[in-house]
Amino acid sequence: STVSCPPSGAEGLEVGNVIQNLEFTSCMDDSVFFHDLCGKPALIANWYGWCASCEDNAALARQLAEEFPDTSFILVLDENPLSEPVDADFCMAYQNAYPSPAQIWMDPEKKLEVYGSTDLILVLDQEGKIVFKRQTATESAIREAVLSVQ
Repeated sequence: STVSCPPSGAEGLEVGNVIQNLEFTSCMDDSVFFHDLCGKPALIANWYGWCASCEDNAALARQLAEEFPDTSFILVLDENPLSEPVDADFCMAYQNAYPSPAQIWMDPEKKLEVYGSTDLILVLDQEGKIVFKRQTATESAIREAVLSVQ
């Protein structure tokens, strides 16, 4: 089937909706957008430095990025362990501390927070539609969601 890029469909926050023009920043201070992920399945994990379940999700995302190279894995950093907004220096230090094929994006304005709580996991299909949205998801549920979009 043909994939429509950028994603089309009802934009919103729920399963079945698409995320089109949400802008973040890479560790190199470049603008990155959700719609740039179109054409490949994606897993997005939200990360706060003081959130233990966020770190568990991040570790799983890094592991799954190794297992599923045809899927985009995005770790969105919001706050450092001191509850301060992340900056490029923190982003690069995190990326160097945890090398992985997963991309690291920054969200110091917490735009992603409207989609759920601090330990949010989103899985998008190759058309950019949300197929999985959970907070505090189990490893098996996350793995199953990633498998469903392969």
